[in-house]
Amino acid sequence: LFTDNKYEALNYLSKAYQKKPDVTDDIKLMMGRAYHLVHDFDKAIIEYNQYKSKSADPDEVIKVNRYIQECKNGQEIIQEPLRVIINNLGKNINSTEDDYFPICTKNETIMYFTSRRPVGEKSEISLVDNKYFEDVYKSNFVDNKWQTATRVFAKNLGDKKNTENTAAVGVNPDGSKIYFYNGNDDAGDIVLIELKKNNKWSKDKKPKAKINTKYKETAISYAPDGNRIYYISSNEKTSRGGKDIFYIDKDERGKWGKPRNISPIVNTKYDEEGVSITEDGRTLYFSSKGHNSIGGYDIFKTYLDSNGLWTPPVNIGFPVNTADDDLFYHSSSKGKFAYY
Repeated sequence: LFTDNKYEALNYLSKAYQKKPDVTDDIKLMMGRAYHLVHDFDKAIIEYNQYKSKSADPDEVIKVNRYIQECKNGQEIIQEPLRVIINNLGKNINSTEDDYFPICTKNETIMYFTSRRPVGEKSEISLVDNKYFEDVYKSNFVDNKWQTATRVFAKNLGDKKNTENTAAVGVNPDGSKIYFYNGNDDAGDIVLIELKKNNKWSKDKKPKAKINTKYKETAISYAPDGNRIYYISSNEKTSRGGKDIFYIDKDERGKWGKPRNISPIVNTKYDEEGVSITEDGRTLYFSSKGHNSIGGYDIFKTYLDSNGLWTPPVNIGFPVNTADDDLFYHSSSKGKFAYY
């Protein structure tokens, strides 16, 4: 279930159940998850209901009811697939390990992303998920293709930071500031490095805007005019639940104001993540486990209307969204391409 081949999970779980139907208390839940993740929503609902009928734990029932609703969402959304072509960016960008959170400069000539690939024979592995620690990589778009990615910013961020939890999470409009997430499972902050006049990058420092708290801040996106920042925070005092989207505006004197929760229409009691504003400053893409997700994080979009209010988020659809996690969607300036 936690590998790239969900069909194999279904194969093993089915064999286990056939040999011994009571092999574990949660065998039906696991089979439901397997069917769910391969988009066999009808069978998934049957398995979930069978598990739910035998579970006395109210929290389990709430969880399974959410899975069932995701399957029903999937049954509806999958009926009208998007007319899109999804291409893997290939071995110049991707590795055999996790590669994620692509962010591009405005002219789309440079891409930064995060990878869990090893950087050498002595690369350390996280005890949390048994994967290599995060590192930031960069690729240039030359001769109509992305060049071989290289590890970057180790000296600026400190070798120790760049071999633990360090992810590139944002870039300002002109590409002169790169934002990173530094932290752990419970909390983390956004830091930045800045391009100096000598064309070298500064050491990491905190943003001037009051983004960071004792909670976790994980992603950031600049409005095209540079006067508004959207970001993700798990601040319990101001979120609707889990991680929410917040924003901060710059006033006429050039000072950043107070953080604001973007909207109860956009944020849910579930996690939101991977916020990204488009070049027109009016379309916001983000991922959420709420709304009408078909499973895990789905990618949604919302528009800022003429009254300054955000419209109800729309699931951008299948096959971009799947029953697994779909995250960190970055639309190109012309809107023809997107990276995720």
